[in-house]
Amino acid sequence: MKKNGYDIKRWVKSNYKGLTIVMIMFVASLAINAYIGFGPSSSLFSYFSQSPSSNNIKQNVQTNSKVDPFAIRNSFYLNITMDGKHMTIPSQIGIEQPLWHNHTLDKYGAPGMTMQGMTMPSMAPIYTNDKSGLIKIGSIVIRNYTLGDFFNIWGFDLNGKTVNASVNGKAISDFKSHILKDKEQIDLSISANK
Repeated sequence: MKKNGYDIKRWVKSNYKGLTIVMIMFVASLAINAYIGFGPSSSLFSYFSQSPSSNNIKQNVQTNSKVDPFAIRNSFYLNITMDGKHMTIPSQIGIEQPLWHNHTLDKYGAPGMTMQGMTMPSMAPIYTNDKSGLIKIGSIVIRNYTLGDFFNIWGFDLNGKTVNASVNGKAISDFKSHILKDKEQIDLSISANK
């Protein structure tokens, strides 16, 4: 096979050993980089190598030293009905002060930073960007977060109210202790006790 007057097959045959050595070195460098990036000292490796614990909320607390400040990026949908009426979940929970009441988890959220001459504010590890009901988790450590954590950050008081909760269509009894998982649908039906 000739291309631009040059016989490619002949060139590959005559340089076969050199190409083989280059390929072996390339694969070896990929393996070394993969081990360094995801080796025993990395948060990702440690997270997946630990045995799960169903009741340990503070398990897996580790710092992440990667360029991306987040060790966890998850999201879930939350739908709330209050006394039978759909309730819109506000945008900017955990970002703007009027919607960021509890600061006990702040050390796990994104720190404020300057990007392209603009100062980005810090954020709680559980926050909203819009009014769609999509709740995001952006945590600089690998740890479990609960629905109760979200309501504490928001400052939404559920005391004195009856709450029926379901996750992906299955009823749950203790919604405040429910550990949040990526891509789940949480529905809350709240009624005021009168």
